[in-house]
Amino acid sequence: MINGNVLTLIPQLPEGKTTQLSIAKGALVGTNGASFDGLAGYEVTTADLSEPVLVSTVPPMNGEAETSGTIQFIFNKPVFVTGNWTATITSGNETSEIPADFMRAEGAKLFFPFEASSYMFFTVEIAEGSIADKNGNEYSEDIVLFFHTKGGCWVCV
Repeated sequence: MINGNVLTLIPQLPEGKTTQLSIAKGALVGTNGASFDGLAGYEVTTADLSEPVLVSTVPPMNGEAETSGTIQFIFNKPVFVTGNWTATITSGNETSEIPADFMRAEGAKLFFPFEASSYMFFTVEIAEGSIADKNGNEYSEDIVLFFHTKGGCWVCV
C-alpha cells in the first residue's frame, strides 16, 4: 500500500521465522519518475506467539520406568522452568515437591533424575504456567503423568 511517500508492506509470514526481503532496483517508481535504488539483504524476524506443545513423555502415560534414570517431558521447541514453577511427585500417600533447581532443560527436553524401588506407582503433576519457551509463551495446561516402576502393574491378574 502506498500513501504519499510511504510504502507499507503487509506480508503474511510464518511465526518465529526470519525472512529475507528484497526489492529489485527500478521496481518502484516515484510520481516524479525517479526509480527506487532497490533493497537487498533486509531481514525480518517474526515473533513466535505459540505456546510449547508437550509431544511425549518418558516413560509414556501409564508406562513403566526404570528404577533409576530420568523422567522426561519432550516439547515441540526448547523450554525452561519459569519462576512460577510448581510440581509434585506422589506415590501412595506421600507427595513431595519437585524443586525448580532439580529440573534440567536440554533444548526441547525437560527432565529430572529419578530413583525408586520396584513395584511402585507414581503421579507427577506440573502446574500450568510452570514451563515456557524463550519468548515467554507459557504451557497453559496442567501436566499429569502416571507411571510405575519395573515389576509393577496397573491390573495384576
